[in-house]
Amino acid sequence: GPKEAGVMFPLEADGTYACDPACHFLETWAAMEALVDEGLVRCIGLSNFNQRQVAEVLQHARHRPTVLQNECHPYLQNRDLLDYCRAERIVLQAYSPLGSRDRPWLVQGSLTSGPPPGGHELLDDPELQAAARW
Repeated sequence: GPKEAGVMFPLEADGTYACDPACHFLETWAAMEALVDEGLVRCIGLSNFNQRQVAEVLQHARHRPTVLQNECHPYLQNRDLLDYCRAERIVLQAYSPLGSRDRPWLVQGSLTSGPPPGGHELLDDPELQAAARW
């Protein structure tokens, strides 16, 4: 569980993300389905799941996820996941749709091989910045 208040992604002493390894996401899904059953929510969805995880939820779900929120932008297009979601009638909602400057490829010594080809020109586009200010 969280180690410090206000820390978005708390880490264990060994540097791994702090989480409850005894809790499977299907348990959380079942609890959210109960909220639908009780009439407290109409729709439930997923976030940051890959295709295998979505398929696992679909295999066990009484209430299908209506949305999957994942990072998706020109540098991380997730086309296979988008096609899968379309086939399963799940809306893929993109976060960081214009890219993000705080990605691992900007960290010295990361596992990735550097920035995407062309860098982040999209985020620096003057017309895009003007529209964002508007």
